[in-house]
Amino acid sequence: MTSTARSLDETTRRSARALPLIALLIASAVFAVWGMDRAVGALVGGAVSVINWVSLRWLTRRIMGARPEQRLALSLLLIMKMGLLMAVVFILIHKLALDPIGLVLGLSTLFIAPLLSAVIGMGGSTEPNAAHAASEER
Repeated sequence: MTSTARSLDETTRRSARALPLIALLIASAVFAVWGMDRAVGALVGGAVSVINWVSLRWLTRRIMGARPEQRLALSLLLIMKMGLLMAVVFILIHKLALDPIGLVLGLSTLFIAPLLSAVIGMGGSTEPNAAHAASEER
């Protein structure tokens, strides 16, 4: 695995750990500002984001590691996952009458967590012994 691939894998791992916490923070902030109805939408949106991220990470790892003849089927599964996500959002807004603004705020977790994980990870190395090796060189 190249250092770029390791770095990307570490960033996605950090994002997966950060997503639930960020979703709860967003839902709490939404509750404090707008109340319960919008906060429920934000919490559900955050949960959808977590599930979406985990499935996206799983699928993309399978696609990257698959044989060429398997990639098409896995890529089609990825497209189906996107369609399912759109259907879930439609149902949440139109059938379950969730607050759409709260839902979008919760769904924003999917964009905030990877961004924060990448920014936080910029200063460090993904090599476990890099800090130790750097201190020995001094």
